[in-house]
Amino acid sequence: MRDSFRLLRERPELAAFLLIVAIVGFASDPVNTLSPAFAHAYGRPDTWAGFIVGFFGAGAVTAALVVAGRVAGSRWRMAATLFVLGAGVAAFSVCPWLPLGFALLFLGGFGYLASNTAATTRLQLGVAEQQRGRIMALWSLAFLGLRPFASLLDGAIARTWSVRAAGVVLATPALAAALAVTATALRQRRDPLRRAVASGASATSRGSPRSPESR
Repeated sequence: MRDSFRLLRERPELAAFLLIVAIVGFASDPVNTLSPAFAHAYGRPDTWAGFIVGFFGAGAVTAALVVAGRVAGSRWRMAATLFVLGAGVAAFSVCPWLPLGFALLFLGGFGYLASNTAATTRLQLGVAEQQRGRIMALWSLAFLGLRPFASLLDGAIARTWSVRAAGVVLATPALAAALAVTATALRQRRDPLRRAVASGASATSRGSPRSPESR
């Protein structure tokens, strides 16, 4: 385990992907844990919890078919899928109309699996083959080991305030992660432009003729 954490210190981008995996797990937890309470919030019996989980799962299956065979993808795609996950779960939590809520859940499920797949792929391909066991052990800790804490958190929020508030709160980190990934993508796009401008200015200054005073 010590070697695994040393790897994260040496490669901080791997820690960022593990954080995304944990955030994805937190954002999806209200759908899995509080679906009977959501059914009651929509004025339906708790047997409708199966439909709530089912529409979320249908979105995830669709994402599996769409992103199958595609390697990780760009940071822009990661930001987009995180936003779809966070916005879908948050909007479902506050939506007053269940048919629209099902559509929002479908979008949330799509963003859930697409984000998790992209982050997991980057983790596996970003390390040497002999290190993949260690990184996947950390993946299990981030995705599965933190889920009980997510369940405790959204249960406490639902009891203190409401189940809808719990859904919004646990979806918010996914929206924040989408903004953070967008910011890094913008920074990555600006850096080559700055280097190109700087090299062009340097070449221009070297190629410009000398003034009479400097001769």
